[in-house]
Amino acid sequence: MRRLLLPLYVAAVGAALTLGLRWSPILTARAMQLTPPAETIAAQPVPFTVAEGAAPGDIAASLRDAMVIDDVRRFHFLLGLDGTGRDLRAGCYLFVREMTAGEAVYRLRSGITSAQLFAIPEGRRLEEVGSLIERASITSSAQWQAALAAAPRDQIPGPPSAPRSLLGYLLPASYPLQCKADANTMVAAMLQAFADQVTPDIVAAINAQGLTLDEGITLASIVEREAVLKPEQGVIAAVFLNRLRTRIPLQADPTVQFALANARPPSGDATWWKTALLDTDLQVDSPYNTYRHAGLPPGPIANPGIDAIRAVAFPAQTDYLYFVARGDGSHAFGRTLAEHNANVARFQPR
Repeated sequence: MRRLLLPLYVAAVGAALTLGLRWSPILTARAMQLTPPAETIAAQPVPFTVAEGAAPGDIAASLRDAMVIDDVRRFHFLLGLDGTGRDLRAGCYLFVREMTAGEAVYRLRSGITSAQLFAIPEGRRLEEVGSLIERASITSSAQWQAALAAAPRDQIPGPPSAPRSLLGYLLPASYPLQCKADANTMVAAMLQAFADQVTPDIVAAINAQGLTLDEGITLASIVEREAVLKPEQGVIAAVFLNRLRTRIPLQADPTVQFALANARPPSGDATWWKTALLDTDLQVDSPYNTYRHAGLPPGPIANPGIDAIRAVAFPAQTDYLYFVARGDGSHAFGRTLAEHNANVARFQPR
């Protein structure tokens, strides 16, 4: 539906999943007055393993080689303050580049193995998620694609049949990273999150709307891309459900954006979602173009968050058939074409 496209908000599932292996501490850390690590450090994550019985000198040298610290003398000085240089914890850590020696010692003595949460934003394509994971130095895009192709589908309810991709079924969330994380564990964790969050009552509610689970996820992906404000997701879902029931084409801009990117994949840092659609774009020949084809597209266009999925399962009770962006993230809704045209004239004058 024609509207102004605004940035998406990133949300996280409350119960995050741990990736990788946890190591048990082998040494007891003594109290040490060091400044805790900064919460935000503008640097790349660096997986780092401290083996059992590793000598402090070897740890310091490895941290330097990994560009985590550059002041080895400071590291040794801090360890020698109270004569407990070996009082470090073995484990599988996620550090960041250009950390201070004090921050590294604090984490090693406190056993802080997970340095950050890695957020998978809602409403992204599989290619976008792969790019994010590659930039975080977790894996390569090629390994991500291979993991997607090899992922078992039996752990999620109503999985799409191959050769359909898993788009729509990798639940966006914030995942605690550990240094054993890789493409396979990322895919497995996101699929498991979907299986955990999309409960039988949600599946039953989607079916009660006259949709299969796959159709519900497809619609949720459109709702995810259309809605800027989460409180509006239920209303937007109701609009699309009403249009499906009355056989009015969805006319959803995000489906056109998806079709355009499929026809001409972007390169470099170009966006997968063209923000300023032209009238000629609305004529793109694709089964995903809901301006040209009635009903739902063949599959999801993005990975929807659990809120968008719930919005389709439990939509608002309304007879709206239209909406248009106001320009501030919210939408004006209409029941008739006349109301809609008036809203367009008011909020999107040419």
